[in-house]
Amino acid sequence: MAYKNPSIAHVPMGFTLLEALVVVAIIAILAAFATPTYHRYILNTRLKEAKTVLVENAWFLERYYTQNARFTKNATTWPTLPHLNTDYFDISFKGTARGAAANTFRLQAVAKDTAEEPRYLTIDQNHIIQECEKVGNSTRCHSPE
Repeated sequence: MAYKNPSIAHVPMGFTLLEALVVVAIIAILAAFATPTYHRYILNTRLKEAKTVLVENAWFLERYYTQNARFTKNATTWPTLPHLNTDYFDISFKGTARGAAANTFRLQAVAKDTAEEPRYLTIDQNHIIQECEKVGNSTRCHSPE
């Protein structure tokens, strides 16, 4: 007859299948909530980077205006901007220089992938920044934070 020590209790090791499935389900639910939030955070960070570049270009144009008494290079062209893009946005003048007043400009930052990021930014000679979004055939704009 085998000797049994009653002071040693049977201690189960590891997890049951049900416990493991519950943990996986909880992780999946958390990931489902976190992924869209993280994606929006990434898009907002990219937009803020584009805003920074727009402001730098506006400062460049202010210096250009101080030296040349106009924002346009001549009657038909704008000066070359120091920053033409970021990794995710293209920076350009909104409108042509032809017919533009010598003391006005408007720059825009438009996403390279407008399907992923429908928002764009504009800045004018008064450093008024607008965040715009195309919704169907209309455009909604507001001042960002």
